Amino acid sequence: FPITGSIEAMQAIVLVSGVVALVMSTWEDSHAKVHLLLDRMSPRAKALAHWLSDLSTLLFLSALLAGSVWLAVDLWPGFEHSELLGVPWSVLRLIVNAGLALTIGLLAVRLVRGSKA
Repeated sequence: FPITGSIEAMQAIVLVSGVVALVMSTWEDSHAKVHLLLDRMSPRAKALAHWLSDLSTLLFLSALLAGSVWLAVDLWPGFEHSELLGVPWSVLRLIVNAGLALTIGLLAVRLVRGSKA
């Protein structure tokens, strides 16, 4: 039987769970890796590859955060919300932006301190 607003509720749940998964996988340093290549590298090359991966991820997430903040600032006065349940999109944007900022911070700390690899 259909549940009114179930798609909107699932969109919000998937967004929050995705942000939490991104932050936790960065915290635990458990992002997907290509072991077929990494296992054949010297320890120095493996550390460099890990560092470059963290740097490129940081740059990519920084670009995502810049665009997301831009959208949030631009659309903030609109008081957007979902049609059926009234889920406020501005709150979800804040959650995404906070998660991206936290992930960027974790990556920056890892880059400065050095890799565990």
